[in-house]
Amino acid sequence: MVVPPFVYVGSGLSAASFAINTNSVSQNTTAIITASSGGVNTTAALTVQVAGLTSVYIDPATVVGGQNSAGTVVLSSPAGPSGTAVALSSSDSKTATVPASVTIPAGRTSATFTINTASPGATQAVTISATINGDTATGTLTVNPANLASVSIAPSSVVGGTNTSVGTVTLATAAPTGGAVINLSSASLSVKTPTSLTIPAGSTSANFSVTTLGVSATSLVTVTATYGSTLKTCVVTLLPAGISNLSVSPNSVVGGSNNTVTGTVSINGQAGPFGAVVTLTSSMPSAATVPAKVTIASGASSATFTINTLGVTAAKTVTITTNLGGKTTTATLTVNPASLSSVSVDPSSIVGGTSSKGGLVTLNGAAPVGGIVVHLTSNGASASVPPIVSIPAGAISAAFTVTTQGVNSSTPVTVTAVAGSSTKTCSLTVLPADLVSLTVTPTATPGGISPNPIGTVTLNGKAGTGGRVVTLSSSNSELASVPSTVSVVAGKSSGTFVIKTSGVGSSTAVTISATLSGVTETATLTVNPPGIASITVSPASIVGGNNSTGGLVTLDSPAPAGGAFVALSSANQAVSVPASVTVPAGAKTAKFSITTSGVDAKTTVVLFGSLGPSLKTCTVTVLPATIMSVVISPNSVPSASTAAITGTVQLNGQAGPSGTVVALVSSNPLVAKVPSTMTVAPKASSGVFTVTHGTLTKVTTIKATVKAISAFTSFQVTP
Repeated sequence: MVVPPFVYVGSGLSAASFAINTNSVSQNTTAIITASSGGVNTTAALTVQVAGLTSVYIDPATVVGGQNSAGTVVLSSPAGPSGTAVALSSSDSKTATVPASVTIPAGRTSATFTINTASPGATQAVTISATINGDTATGTLTVNPANLASVSIAPSSVVGGTNTSVGTVTLATAAPTGGAVINLSSASLSVKTPTSLTIPAGSTSANFSVTTLGVSATSLVTVTATYGSTLKTCVVTLLPAGISNLSVSPNSVVGGSNNTVTGTVSINGQAGPFGAVVTLTSSMPSAATVPAKVTIASGASSATFTINTLGVTAAKTVTITTNLGGKTTTATLTVNPASLSSVSVDPSSIVGGTSSKGGLVTLNGAAPVGGIVVHLTSNGASASVPPIVSIPAGAISAAFTVTTQGVNSSTPVTVTAVAGSSTKTCSLTVLPADLVSLTVTPTATPGGISPNPIGTVTLNGKAGTGGRVVTLSSSNSELASVPSTVSVVAGKSSGTFVIKTSGVGSSTAVTISATLSGVTETATLTVNPPGIASITVSPASIVGGNNSTGGLVTLDSPAPAGGAFVALSSANQAVSVPASVTVPAGAKTAKFSITTSGVDAKTTVVLFGSLGPSLKTCTVTVLPATIMSVVISPNSVPSASTAAITGTVQLNGQAGPSGTVVALVSSNPLVAKVPSTMTVAPKASSGVFTVTHGTLTKVTTIKATVKAISAFTSFQVTP
């Protein structure tokens, strides 16, 4: 209740009026109004009463039994702060039921509730009553009985899966206002109807679609329509689908060829729940075979199968027959004999002295029983082939080997294949062998050590009679000397030689050359002083602020007396290493430690290790720290507590130079409020923030996030 702070009484007047504003109340409330002037007070009492009940409104006011209606209770003024509970009752709870009560929310003047009905034997007028504080209002709902005349489906006998039937529901009288909702159901999943159907107001019937599924045997399915307390049924007869067609594609093929022959069997509906098993037979299995059966999947109207053909000596006409439920259908397939398709050698050029297994004779289909013998000849002694090659029964090709002899120049050869009346040829070139490579193993070696590097010259074929002499030379014979020649002996494709080295003060690259018939191949041998083989760090990724002892320096040969002093350095202050590490005499490795600092972003740092002219590097990736945990202390306080509440964020390393920003979120700010962000100071691994609790006694979740990685903790306010 609100009054103005003062009221002005005009000159010559003895009274003045003022307005009193009232709010809704949950119970009758009396307030005292006090007026003061010149030290004299006077009072008056004003009682604000709770809202009264004015009406109960029902819409629709007339329904068919089984349909619902909505009731609305209305107050004379808005409900108080706690809302207003209104008691409800029905004069005929068998026909119309209501909830025990409905609550009108604070500040509202009405609330709606549902009235559920059941079909009565005759039209019933039901009184719906609403009561509050002894005040009662009523409304009337008229409930009419349902009256369903029939349900029918035409045609009533169909092949399952053809979906040609239409259902009709008929009422004995016209549908009421709003229409009549008819519930539909089927006694089998093989016949599907909509779950409900609405007959428009004023109409006596409506149609619905009927969907059928395939069945394995004739089935009688009952369809039921329900309206109120009235139930009607009809029967649909589902017939199993029968075979309708068989096709073969292609219908003419060479026996055993790569062409796939596909048979397709179709039925005049859908296959039943277990599918439709169709029996298959071939009139000539020696030319074409089919599976014993093919299953048309449940719900499908066709299925395919593969026809495998075999090699034949003459054209054959094969009849394919299908059978389903005693009904058959046929299709024919012509199977033709295979003939020689080609002869080939891959590759078509062969270096003399080598052999190739790439010879191939190919048919355009499969060889018949007994196989096919192909006769082979070569018109030159530089390449020989076997006199015959047999393509076994069922195969379409056979391989053969071509063997060559060394030649001094390119020599063309013709290979001829004959099978029956078919003749095919291909060309082959025999090439002289050439120098193809020079290799040195190893390619780098400390000078003057044993064993000596080995050089190898390789031909792309075999040396002929008398062998092949390859000329050798070195670009620096004082550091790496080679013999003047190396011989590849007859029948061999390579020869080796020894390279003798001398000690060096610095790494020196020496070119070794090999020459044959104007073709020169080279290889590089590097003669090195002792040096660093590698510098590594394990693990290669470290979160800034963490350290590692996984640095390792490896030499390419043992350290000399007194050890080897390897200088170390880092390209970025995010990673620190010792100035040097000593590899003990006779050893090849030494470890060193790594110290890292926090970074703002992923940073790749190069580490250097040097020993004389030898320099090796490796990289270390320093990762920015991210959140590891968030803790609230204390994590539970009474709602009246004034104790300080602190959150602590812990990183898995150090924050970078710019600090680490942590995003904070409370799942329920009414329980606990947190700042939207906090920053972990540079080089620090943790930071704190303040938590302010509310009065809502509940558990909330605090989430802290750094770069899409989050940590969670809980906080509770208790009563």
